[in-house]
Amino acid sequence: MKILLWIAVIASVATMAYCRNNNWGQRQPGDSLVFTKHIKIPAKSGVMSGKSVSYDPWFIKPQITNVVVTDNLKGDNEATATLLNGGPGKKFAKVRLVSKQSKPLDATIEIYAKK
Repeated sequence: MKILLWIAVIASVATMAYCRNNNWGQRQPGDSLVFTKHIKIPAKSGVMSGKSVSYDPWFIKPQITNVVVTDNLKGDNEATATLLNGGPGKKFAKVRLVSKQSKPLDATIEIYAKK
C-alpha cells in the first residue's frame, strides 16, 4: 500500500514540474499583484539555461496567496518551474526556472498577496 502512495506522490510532482503553466495557491478576494518579473534568456547550444527569482520585500511583507509562472514560449520549448521556498501562506517565495537543453527561456512570474 505504501508503494502505491509513493507512486502517486511522484506522479503528481512530475506532472506539476512539467506543466506549461504552474500555479501554487489560489487567488482570494482582496488580494492584489505585488510582484511580477519577466525572465528572458536566449538559447545556448548544448546548455540548459536557468534562473532563480526571489521575492522577499524588506518592509511591508504581505501574506502570499498565489504564485503563477507562465511560460511564454510555444511548442516544445517549455521550461520547468519549481517553487523552492516559501509561497502561499508565507511572506516570501523563491522560484527556479530551467529551460530544456539548447532552448530559450521566456517566462513571467506573478505573485499575489493580501496586504
